[in-house]
Order: sequence, then C-alpha cells, then structure tokens
Amino acid sequence: MIPFKCLSRQSGLTLIEVLVALTIMTFSFVAIYRAVGSGVKAVVAASNYEQAALIIESLRSMRDAVPEGGWVEAGDATGFAWRVASTPYGESDTKIGMPTMHRVEYHVYWKDRGVERELSVVSVLPSAKPVAGGGSVRPRHAGFTLVEMLIALALLALLVVALTISIRTISQAQTKVDERLSKNEAVRLSAAFLRQTLSWASLKKRMPLDKDAPQLGMVGTAEEITWIGLLPARYGAGGLYWLRLAVINSKLIFSFMPFLGMERAPDWSIAETRELLQEVSRISVAFQEDGSSAWADSWASADKLPQRVRLGVDAKGVNWPGLIVAVRSGRPATERSGGPVHGPVNER
Repeated sequence: MIPFKCLSRQSGLTLIEVLVALTIMTFSFVAIYRAVGSGVKAVVAASNYEQAALIIESLRSMRDAVPEGGWVEAGDATGFAWRVASTPYGESDTKIGMPTMHRVEYHVYWKDRGVERELSVVSVLPSAKPVAGGGSVRPRHAGFTLVEMLIALALLALLVVALTISIRTISQAQTKVDERLSKNEAVRLSAAFLRQTLSWASLKKRMPLDKDAPQLGMVGTAEEITWIGLLPARYGAGGLYWLRLAVINSKLIFSFMPFLGMERAPDWSIAETRELLQEVSRISVAFQEDGSSAWADSWASADKLPQRVRLGVDAKGVNWPGLIVAVRSGRPATERSGGPVHGPVNER
C-alpha cells in the first residue's frame, strides 16, 4: 500500500494580507499629502504676511509727519486692503518748541482660504509745522542737495590731487634713492677695480714712438693714464694687457687689449672698452715717485713705475673717494726685491 503524501503549500500573500498592505499604504499617502499640503499652506501664509509687511513699510514711508488735521486714509493694493488712522498722543510744549505727537496705526487686511487676516503696526509721528499762508511743511526726504554734492565732489577732488601728489613725490624720491644707490655701487665697484688693476702694473717695457730704447708701459698725464698689467681673473683673460683709463664723451672709459710683445703704442680704436661712470667732466691723475712726497702731473720713466698713483674723478652726483693706489711693482728693475711682482719683468 502506497502512503499518501500531502502536497506542500506554495509561498505567497493571502487576500487579507494584500488588503492590510493596501490600507497601510493608503494611510501613508494621506499622511504625506497632508504634510505636503500643510507645508504649501504655511508657505502661502508666510508670503501673505511678508507682502502685508511690505505694504505697511511703504505706508510708513509716505509721511514723516502727520498733517495738522490728522491722517486718516484707506485703500487697497493687489488683494490687500489697508487703512491708516492717527490720534493725538500727549500734548505739545510750545515753550521748548516740541510738536504734538500722534499715534499712527497701520492696518492691512486680506483673506486666506476664507479666513480674515490682519497685520497691524503702531508708530508715533510728530505733527507737521504750520507755515504762513496755510498748509504744512512737506517732510524733507533723506538725501543730498546739489550744494552738498558739489562740496563733496570738491573735497574728493582735493583728496585725490593730494594723494596723487604724495604718491608722485614718494615715487620720485624712491627713484632718486635708487639712482643714488646705483651710482654709489658703480663708484665702489669702479674704485675697487681700478685699485686692483693699477696695483698690478707690470714692469714690462715697450718701444716708444719717438725713441729706439725700450720704455716702461706706464705713461700718464693729468687726464689720462696708460699702463701694462693684469686683469682680474676671469675665463679667457689670462696674460698681460694694454690698459687705459680716460674720459671719452663725458664717460669714464676703461680700455684694454692683449699685450703681444715689444710693440709700440697700441691702436685703441680696436680695443675692448667698459663704461665705468657716466656724466664725467674730467679726471685728475697724479704720480708719486719712490722716496718722494711730491706728486707729479705726468709719468714717463724708462726704468721704474711710480710708487703711488692718485686718481680723482669729477662726475655729476658722484662722491668719488680720494683713490690712492700703491703700485706693487713700483721699484726699478735693477733694485727689485723678492716682493710680489705681477706679470713678466724686463725683457732683455
């Protein structure tokens, strides 16, 4: 005998469960609808109150004082009705010129879903002063008169002019300070450079133009000096050079070109030049012989260099220091000691 087996119940929702779920969902939708509707109503009500407040603010701006006969007025605007009424508030004191004060009530009415709504504001305003011939003084609206505007513009123009002049003065002063600092820096660098190159003067000789005997390369006058020496160390600038310092076109010019041997005076038109200072009127060069305290205006010795060289510069806006340079190779070639000598010595 085959045993009987019950068929398993299929999973699903019964009719009662579906009805309960639909009922709950219906109540949920109703609650949500009411919440949304309440929010919309609150927004509409707030908007109405805001518009009513704007109407009252406009009414308050209509007058700064109450006319002599009082202020009673009514009207409507875009679905809102308004009314203004004033009543005396206290008594005036004519002894001290105090006007009569009025209690002014502002009312705005409107309907919201059939319900009457109202917004009221109470204020206090003085009475308008009577004028000869009747009527009242019109309240003066806030603002500037033409005279006040012209005075303000004039003061503003003066302030702008003063500010512009101040900024221009500060700018000019800063420019002058920068120029002065630049000139001082140029003087300092030029003085240090000339002190170094003059102190490194060489005993190397050259052939003069009008003589057959060799002569030292340093030749100087009161306004120009030429010598043979070394330049400060830099790439590609080794060996001896012809060097000259002179004023050319109101500029202090330092010229240099390689010393190639026993040549005569160099051709300075092909020499390299460097501008040391501008607006130079003249230079003054003096030479002091070894063992002497006197200064000579020129130098053209055949066998020795000066012990010292004094260099003065007259330039616009420049305080040139009293530059005195001790020439290291200043002794005669036949009396040279073991001191430092820059460059080759006599060529024999």
